[in-house]
Amino acid sequence: MGSILVTPIAQVYVGDLTSVGREGRITNLFYASMFAGMALGPLLGGYLVEGWSLEAPFYVMGILSLVALIGVAKWVPDDRKAPRGGTSRAAPNLRAALRNPAVIGMIVYFATRGLWRQSFNSFWPLLAQSHGHSESAVGLVLTGYLLGEGLFQIPFGYLADRFPRLPQIAIGGLLSPLPMFFVPLVRDLWGVVALSTAMGVGSALGRASVLAVRTEAGRSHGMGTLAGVQNSAFAARQMLGPIVAGMAFDLFGVSAPMYLWGGAGRGRGRAPLLPEAHAQATRGHRGLVRSPAS
Repeated sequence: MGSILVTPIAQVYVGDLTSVGREGRITNLFYASMFAGMALGPLLGGYLVEGWSLEAPFYVMGILSLVALIGVAKWVPDDRKAPRGGTSRAAPNLRAALRNPAVIGMIVYFATRGLWRQSFNSFWPLLAQSHGHSESAVGLVLTGYLLGEGLFQIPFGYLADRFPRLPQIAIGGLLSPLPMFFVPLVRDLWGVVALSTAMGVGSALGRASVLAVRTEAGRSHGMGTLAGVQNSAFAARQMLGPIVAGMAFDLFGVSAPMYLWGGAGRGRGRAPLLPEAHAQATRGHRGLVRSPAS
């Protein structure tokens, strides 16, 4: 609950400060910084458990949260005084937003991504244990995924501003879950790290353009409204994904969740945006996504 109170609002700040034509690079610069921090978390947590205790990561997380609170109080500007990229803030309109094909495509993209992403996070530790890997190895693999996302989020953001976005979304949506097929077959730790990193790179390619589309649509429907819709879609499937994967685990074994979502996750790359949104997604930085009324 605390995290959800923070994440959409941070996305709103970034969206309001982003100028027209720079949606991809600025929005994804923010996400790159977020993923860089997330990439260090599993790695640090694994080493804290091995070197200290199971409780140590929780104490460190509490201290870092306090540091973040102090940083927000000191550096985040007053929302009423912050510039907003030269544009006025749109009145929130959830009903109109849900009639926008680009918004519906964004919901489908993040919902299906949540299915396989959280299933991998949940069941890779069990698979790692069966392969004889340590706690730090589990953290290293999860770090590889997030590092792949963080490093490529910035260059892919530039691509989203310069080239048609729909092909990038489709390719990223197809490629990101594909390495999950091979994870159960690879016992070498660094091989799994390479597969995990490849998943992160593919995910960054698709998400970079989806986030640029979301920022454009936010100017018409409200940045906070669309940030909340995005996070809700992702969270809903994050809850469902591990449950379905757990059923597959009970029926067919520890490798089954990887095969299940490695195949099902690829389906989102075939139609990540509705046909009516094609022009909006391929236009790149040359125009805004507008509501049907406008």
